[in-house]
Amino acid sequence: MKPVSKAMYMVGKIINIIELIFSLLVLVGGVLMIVFKNEIAERGWMNEFSSLDSPSEVGHFGIVLIISALVIFTVSLVIYIFAAKASKSLNEGDDDMAAHTTMLIVGIFGDIFYFLGGLFGLLNINQNMTTPTKKE
Repeated sequence: MKPVSKAMYMVGKIINIIELIFSLLVLVGGVLMIVFKNEIAERGWMNEFSSLDSPSEVGHFGIVLIISALVIFTVSLVIYIFAAKASKSLNEGDDDMAAHTTMLIVGIFGDIFYFLGGLFGLLNINQNMTTPTKKE
């Protein structure tokens, strides 16, 4: 179960890296909307998609983008750190049930790969506990 759990955590971490990159792109877009709000409102670039007619509305939308990007970035970074801790516990052979349980809960609310990684990590710990050891 250990290799399967490692693979699930790896796929989940790759997805998290993609989320981090996209949240940074949204952050840059929000900053650019605030900086160039007059030009955006004058040329009517946003009129096709919404009713952002005035520079203040464009600026407010830029602030919303920045706040959303920061929240998504923070949550993705924390989940990535949890996944790294769970992967580390698998690599070191620790029976750290808390890391896998945390990833199981994160997976319920979000990424299926973290759910499966946590599940297989807990099964790996259970398998190690129930495997009889040879007495010398």
